[in-house]
Amino acid sequence: MGNEVDKDVLTLFKAIKIYYSLSKGDLQQITASNVEIANNRVIFTSDEILEMVPNTSVIIHFYTSDGIYITNALFIKLIQEDDKYKYITTYPTQGSHSQRRMYYRTNLKCDITLEVNTLYDDFVFYTRSVHNISAGGFSFMSPTNKFPQAKSIKATFKLGDNEINCKALFIHATQINKTTDYPYMIGFSFTNISKENTDIISKQCFLYQIEQRKNKTL
Repeated sequence: MGNEVDKDVLTLFKAIKIYYSLSKGDLQQITASNVEIANNRVIFTSDEILEMVPNTSVIIHFYTSDGIYITNALFIKLIQEDDKYKYITTYPTQGSHSQRRMYYRTNLKCDITLEVNTLYDDFVFYTRSVHNISAGGFSFMSPTNKFPQAKSIKATFKLGDNEINCKALFIHATQINKTTDYPYMIGFSFTNISKENTDIISKQCFLYQIEQRKNKTL
């Protein structure tokens, strides 16, 4: 058995992908949006369903601000709750760690509107200027490290002529500057986002990067 993955990896992730081999050469994947730790078990919540045989191996990728952690676990059981699927596994063991990111992140500027359905069943709306963005998520600067506990978050923003609508998950609030009025960076990952929208964001980030490089050479 390898070393168990640090709990910070399980709680400070930006995205999670679980890979399972249905048969030789047939690797399937799902995306998880939430993690619960229960003793020596981990419960991953997903909107996607994938039938897996109990007590078989899965590979779990945790995408974090520190890179990608590739881990191993045994799938135990699948439980359906309403329209969500909960995948129970053993506690992941450490595989490899890469410094690379899942998606390229840029400081491409746009305004994003968040519709937050709080734990108290009311709604709070935010419109913020994005600090940085990638196809995996975004962040904005804030005067406080507080953000409402949410049942769900809807995100709406425009990139070029494209309006993006998806869901978001609050990930972290990090102080990165002590001398400004907005010292905290509030980070989110995208969830329930279509491949089409992921491709749009990736393309816009790439074009922005090329434009910035051109400007530096002028």
